[in-house]
Parts: sequence; structure tokens; C-alpha cells
Amino acid sequence: NWRILRLEVPLAAAGPQVKTLLNWLSCQRLFPRALFAARDGSLLVAGAGAAHVHRTGASPEPLLPQLGLAHESIRYIGGTRFDGDVSGSEWELFGKSYWMLPRVEIAVQPAVSVSTGSAEGSEASSTPGTPVVGAQQAEGRMLHNAVLALQLRWCEDSEQSSLEVEREKALQALDLLRPIEPSGQRAVVASRCDTVSREEFEARVREALDAFAQKKLSKVVLAR
Repeated sequence: NWRILRLEVPLAAAGPQVKTLLNWLSCQRLFPRALFAARDGSLLVAGAGAAHVHRTGASPEPLLPQLGLAHESIRYIGGTRFDGDVSGSEWELFGKSYWMLPRVEIAVQPAVSVSTGSAEGSEASSTPGTPVVGAQQAEGRMLHNAVLALQLRWCEDSEQSSLEVEREKALQALDLLRPIEPSGQRAVVASRCDTVSREEFEARVREALDAFAQKKLSKVVLAR
């Protein structure tokens, strides 16, 4: 009988959004860390620490049935391998699939309901806006529909995974949070070498556009 509690507050931070979340993640010492950005720009999520990690073969219960009862704001970040083989020691931890429910999460999306919501097996709540505290606070602005969330996951039938134990872990995670600090360093380009000239690159782009117009291509990836 697992339950998930999500506590969230609107936040203010200096934009742009992706840069802000990457800077925030780089300052955190909670692991694992993850960033998810929807291709259509509908959702941007950064997570530090894990309230729950689900790996294929390592967890006794499937993940999807649990999420079917969860509030719409409860999100796992991760992925599944297309093939079954794990190549490279650096990927052994992830196995065939790896999904994490962030302990601390910053989420930005076009439309987020800030009213209190609940669903069987999960709860969610929100409170008035709170600014991010850090070196750039004076320059901060409200990111559109951005929230800072703390998530707890516990089992009502287990003493080892009780709400009290999970609450202590969540408080410890909050103590480890660090504000966004400026690096004080600027990137310097030491050298530049283009393997494809600008003229050749533009010619390939025109060729691709002509192929699209003639229905010969449906997708192409060009890099320079």
C-alpha cells in the first residue's frame, strides 16, 4: 500500500528556463540527478535525489499500475533500452530500464493547476509563491508556471518505509539543497575548426529543402 506525497510552491528564478535548471542541478549534491525536456516545450523537469528508483528486474512490482492511481503531477524521469544488452560498465547501474521519482524537483510547464488535488494512493498540495534564495535573487523573475516540489514515498504497512522514516529523509534532502551560485568564469573559445564550410553547409540545407518539396525526404539531420 504505497503512497506518494508531493509538496510544491511556485518559485522565482532568473531565466532562461533551461539554463536556470542546468545551473541549479550543477550546484546540487543530491544524487541521482536528472533533466527532462519535452521536444515540444510542453514540460521541463529537473530532479535531484530520489524518493524512489525503479529498475527492470530489481523491483518486485511493476511501475505503471502504481502510476495509474497517482496525481498528474507525479512524474518519474528515466528511460528504457531499445535492446536488451547492457554494453559498457558505465551503463550497468541503469540495466534495461531506470526510472527515478525525484526527491526534489523543479518543473516548468505551460499550464499547471495550483489547486490542491488528490487521488487514491497519492496527494498533492501547493502554497503561495516563494522566491528562490541565492546570489541571483535580486535579478530573479517569475518563471512561467514553475514550481519547486518535495516528494515522499512510503508504505503504510512497513516500519522500515514508514511516513516517519521518509519524512526524515526528505528533511535531510532539504538541508543539502544549495542555491544557484554564479560560476565566476566565462567560457573562452580557444580555437575553431569547421569540417564543413559554411557555403557547403548552406548548399546541403538547400538540397534537403528541395528533397522535402519533392516528397523524397521526410526527415533529415544536419550538423555543423
